[in-house]
Amino acid sequence: MFLSVPPGGATSVVHFCYVDEGLQTTDGFATYLSQYSSLLNALPDYRVIYIAQHSSLFGSARRVFEAFSADKSQSPGVPLDPATRQLLDHFEARQQYETKDFSRFDTAGLIRYRDEKKQFAGEQYQALYERWRAGGTAAVLAVLCPGHGPKEVPIERFATYVLEYDYDLFGTLTSGPENTTEKTQAQTQP
Repeated sequence: MFLSVPPGGATSVVHFCYVDEGLQTTDGFATYLSQYSSLLNALPDYRVIYIAQHSSLFGSARRVFEAFSADKSQSPGVPLDPATRQLLDHFEARQQYETKDFSRFDTAGLIRYRDEKKQFAGEQYQALYERWRAGGTAAVLAVLCPGHGPKEVPIERFATYVLEYDYDLFGTLTSGPENTTEKTQAQTQP
């Protein structure tokens, strides 16, 4: 957990970090949200960051979080339709790709980016991308959803983060204790 003041914000926002243990499902994340639901409901604002070694479960984690948020009616503002969410996610991926930040791309992510690059080609998408770079989500939604004021722009409460380094030296939760003991003994013997 940590506190930060978002740009233009007057008060601190609590950030909760969920660290994926590498089990290839988001069941643990769903349980985490369920266990913290009372606390999250009591807070006026919060963010949840899903941290993992690979980005393969980010889509599933986002869907789990969106289902949790919909159940709790905690996402103020205009709900984003799937096409708009895909476009905004593509803009984020495009910016990362253009700045050569490949930390969030795996093979599936690169294929998805390539396909979406074709899908979102053209002057209108280029103009929206430039608006997004200059003014963020609110600037794009002002074009895509005219008539919705800035107070109705949804707050992005969910984010993801890929661990940049290999942390195997600390062990894993998915390997049994016998494997860790055997490795330690093998490393200490000449």
